[in-house]
Amino acid sequence: MAVVLTFLLVAFLGILVERFIFRRFRQNLQAILIVSFAVMLILQAGSLVTFGVTDKAFGSPFSGYLKLGSISISGERFAAIVCGLVFILAMYFWIYRTRLGKAMRAVSQDSEAALVQGIDIRVVFALAMVIGCALAAVAGSLVGPIFYVNPYMGVEPIMKAFVVVILGGMGSLIGAIIGGFVIGITESFIATYVGAHAAVLAVFLLLIAVLLIKPTGMFGHAE
Repeated sequence: MAVVLTFLLVAFLGILVERFIFRRFRQNLQAILIVSFAVMLILQAGSLVTFGVTDKAFGSPFSGYLKLGSISISGERFAAIVCGLVFILAMYFWIYRTRLGKAMRAVSQDSEAALVQGIDIRVVFALAMVIGCALAAVAGSLVGPIFYVNPYMGVEPIMKAFVVVILGGMGSLIGAIIGGFVIGITESFIATYVGAHAAVLAVFLLLIAVLLIKPTGMFGHAE
């Protein structure tokens, strides 16, 4: 129930943010990035005032451990993996097989040409914002039982998502999936054999290397 309510609430919040804030800066990517960080800081400050600075923990319906051969995995992490796979497949089907998904791809490639073809870009931008916010809400609900909940719990996932998108290539769903696996495996391997701090350093060094070799990312295309 919490996941469903969070999904709906944050999706509605995404509609408001897109309508009254992002829409004014639609043609300026740098301005949108700055405004996005500003909105994040406002939400964090609001959470601090409302809920306090103390970390909070709550139970999960997916408690316990699963044994997969020689590997043990907690129920919460297994549920996050399964839900992640489901949403990845759903997004792939949505973007590449539905009319609205194709409209979103058209607007991302050339909004003016899409407008000429009769696509309402305002609806497409709002829909993309709603989907992104709703998926972020589900991700937070799934991560919450694994770690403690606090106003800053989203900072690290946001930075990793930023790295994954750049690594995979802007606008490429397949690139984001592969980039996520590359970052996750690299970080886990180095954290196990070297240390957690070295793992964070390695992730950003990998990002710099990719940008130097292929600035558009693994699956991105130069415009």
